[in-house]
Amino acid sequence: GLLIALIGVVIVAALIIWGLKSSKQPVPIVPTGDEKPAEQWPSRAVRKQTITDNSKTAEIAAEYPQTGRADITDKLRGFVENQVATFKTDTAGMPEEFRAVTLDITYDEDQNNRADNYVFHIYSDTGGAHGIQATQTFSFDIAGNEITLDNLFINKTKGLQLVADFVKQELL
Repeated sequence: GLLIALIGVVIVAALIIWGLKSSKQPVPIVPTGDEKPAEQWPSRAVRKQTITDNSKTAEIAAEYPQTGRADITDKLRGFVENQVATFKTDTAGMPEEFRAVTLDITYDEDQNNRADNYVFHIYSDTGGAHGIQATQTFSFDIAGNEITLDNLFINKTKGLQLVADFVKQELL
C-alpha cells in the first residue's frame, strides 16, 4: 500500500516537474516572492468532511476536503461519492453470512509553492484473502485550476515517456 502511494506521489511530482520544464512559458524554479500564502489558495482544504454508512454487512468511512472554492470541493466530493456508490453496487448481492465488507477512503494534502496535491488512499475489503488498496491524486495550481495530463504537457507522448523513464529509474 505504501509503495503504491509512493509511486502515485512520485508520478505526480514528476508530471509537474517535467511538465513545467517542457511548457512553452518558462516557470521560475525558485520562489519569486509573489506566491500566495497557503491559506489563500482556492484549493486549500479548510475542513475535512466524512461520509459514513455502517450496517451489519458494510462499514464505509470516506473523507474528502472542503476547500475554499465550491467547484474544487464538488470535484473531490464527487470522486469520493462515486467510489462509495460503486462499492455499494459491487457488494450489494453479497450473502449476509460473509463478514462485513469495508471501504475506507482517506486523503493527504501536500502543497508546495507551485501545486496543491490531494492523494486519496482507497482501501476496500470484500471478504477475500486480503483487501485492495488504490490511490488517486488530484493536483491544482495556485489559481485553483486542476493540473491534468491534458494541460501539463504540450507533447503528451514525450511527456509520458519522460515520466515513465523517471519512474522506472526510481523503482530500480
